[in-house]
Amino acid sequence: MRKYLYRTLIITLLFVLVGCNDTVTTDLTTEEVTSQIETSEIQTTAEETSDLPTSTEGMTSSQDTTEMPTTTEEVTTSELTTTDDLTTEENLVALRDSYYQYSIYSTQDIRILHLDITPDVLVYDMNGDEIPVDDVLYENNGYAIKSSYVLGQSSSLVEFDLVFNQQITRVSITINSKEVPYIISSTSVYTDGTVDLLFQFELFDGEINQIDGNNLEASDYLITDNALIIFSDYVSEMFIDNNAFMINYTLYDDMYIIGGILVNKVE
Repeated sequence: MRKYLYRTLIITLLFVLVGCNDTVTTDLTTEEVTSQIETSEIQTTAEETSDLPTSTEGMTSSQDTTEMPTTTEEVTTSELTTTDDLTTEENLVALRDSYYQYSIYSTQDIRILHLDITPDVLVYDMNGDEIPVDDVLYENNGYAIKSSYVLGQSSSLVEFDLVFNQQITRVSITINSKEVPYIISSTSVYTDGTVDLLFQFELFDGEINQIDGNNLEASDYLITDNALIIFSDYVSEMFIDNNAFMINYTLYDDMYIIGGILVNKVE
């Protein structure tokens, strides 16, 4: 009987011990799963939180801070430049165009004799782009257009604008192939009669043979090398009864070349 009771007690204890072991195992498993789930959720949340700020910062930096202000500055600069150009052009006094002719066989520079060019002079091509002044002009007791620039152009009509002292004039130079003496300066001039008139010639090996005009005396003009000067006293006297008059010239180089200059009165 006692042996039976002992056996029963031992069996009961074994069942109790087995039951306790199952409970502990289950708890451990539950804690591990719970821990893994919580850890996974935390890690996932952390990753999502980390990605979002990074993306947001990237968008703010590249689009709002960098791209937009750059575009705004470019637009503003363009608008100001255009406005400045228009304002400058509106403030300029437009002078009459300056006409010349020039032979491909000439070598002398074209002297600007009818304008008082100032040191602030700028040169622009027909597209409005600035040309370096030293490429086109040089100064030596007055400004001259370089022969090298004129003959370096491919067109038969060389044009550019001179801007100086808040004034602008269009320079037009017709290119030809003359090999006999000719006048380089314009043959139609405008003056109020208060300044001397100067004209430049290309003589090659020839000469200015004769100058004549209405009541023109030898004391009314001067020939020096390849230049002709008509004194202002004669011009102003002619304007008393005339709004325009002619000066005739004869050039010579194995043949006579006759031409004329029209002098127009302006108030």
